[in-house]
Amino acid sequence: MLCDVSDFRLRIAENLGFAVCNTETDDFIKRAADYFGTAASLTGMVPKIDCWIDAAGAESIPESFMQHGKIISRFVSVAVNNKPRQLDLLHMTYAQKSIISSGGYFPEDVRDIMKIMASGKWNLESIITQIFPLERISEAINRGRPGKGF
Repeated sequence: MLCDVSDFRLRIAENLGFAVCNTETDDFIKRAADYFGTAASLTGMVPKIDCWIDAAGAESIPESFMQHGKIISRFVSVAVNNKPRQLDLLHMTYAQKSIISSGGYFPEDVRDIMKIMASGKWNLESIITQIFPLERISEAINRGRPGKGF
């Protein structure tokens, strides 16, 4: 399931076959539980999500993982966020949760991605919405910022 606040980006993801959720307008917990089913956490039943991937960097995402992540789940930080975060290590220990970053990739991950891209099963070009020349890189980066672009 892909979550975002942009209906524009969610439509692209949906056209690629993803289940989607607009976290500004939809009840994420209900939608995720309906899609994934439920599993136990230290605080009760939660959506049965094995791996949460944060590609946005919003403060609410790791907080949601800590509150709604099931026992034996993983959080992967892809987004760059320069704010320090506090973690409840006791909760993580009891719930057997883990947090990793995307600072590097394993060779098997790269091979899997290359196979996916080469398969032709998905129209990956459809996620390209604009192309900027290198001289306009500042404009391109600004265009992708929340509230500035899509």
